[in-house]
Amino acid sequence: MPSLLNFARETTAGTGTVGTVTLTGAVSGYQTWLSAGAIDATAYRYGIEDGANFEAGVGVYGTAGTTVTRGTIMDSSAGYGTAISLSGTAEVYATLLQQDTTILQTGGILQVELYRSTLAADGNFDTDGVDLSGYDHLLINFTLKSSVSSTEDVVFLLFNNDSTATNYHYQSFVAYSSLVAAGVADGSVIGYVVPSDALANIFTIGQIFISQYASGISKIARASMSSRVDAAQHYERIVQFNWESTDAITRITIQPDGYSTDKFVAGSFCQIIGIKTVS
Repeated sequence: MPSLLNFARETTAGTGTVGTVTLTGAVSGYQTWLSAGAIDATAYRYGIEDGANFEAGVGVYGTAGTTVTRGTIMDSSAGYGTAISLSGTAEVYATLLQQDTTILQTGGILQVELYRSTLAADGNFDTDGVDLSGYDHLLINFTLKSSVSSTEDVVFLLFNNDSTATNYHYQSFVAYSSLVAAGVADGSVIGYVVPSDALANIFTIGQIFISQYASGISKIARASMSSRVDAAQHYERIVQFNWESTDAITRITIQPDGYSTDKFVAGSFCQIIGIKTVS
């Protein structure tokens, strides 16, 4: 979970939906983020109040210019995942969010939502700036549709921005219509998603489970996906792959093939939940 601070609240003269907000001094009765112990390049839960408008999410603090860079927006008066437009008189503060306290306890298993994003426009998913550490396993839920047309699009799961195919090894099982197929290859492929010209309102749904993602061991992920392309084609896929690195997973990216141009369409969704055993 991103770090927390006590009584850190500052004004900002920033305007619009600028990604990096410059802090301009403590609000009366509070202290600056720096005085509260904020550390450079560290992710914190933040809130912004600007008149009747509000925003909350995960931001990265910077000591150069004393800034907070907006990252994952988890609540907003402009709509989920959308930055509010600043007027020049907003206040930016460190806070604890509802997602931090919504804890599901079942038989000693703690589950906490670490990341949630619904695309307002075509794009991809990237947890850069989100603290994923401190859990035993990660569970990813997603609903995806590609911006490309005519054919299903390959989807890649990348760890720590590593796009070298030979660092991953996957095996897949695919069933659709009357055909069953399997394959083994290098790469970070977790499956395919339906194209933009598939049936209206049809998305690929799925789930990824990442076991033991801390440092010291090779990583294993297992993905299951289900999609319907048209009236005659319904796909089910199960993919397991290894990331052959002993580094801890600190960043997760989900993106389609040709991701410099291909994107997921607006309405695509991704959620990451941290899971650990508690006493």
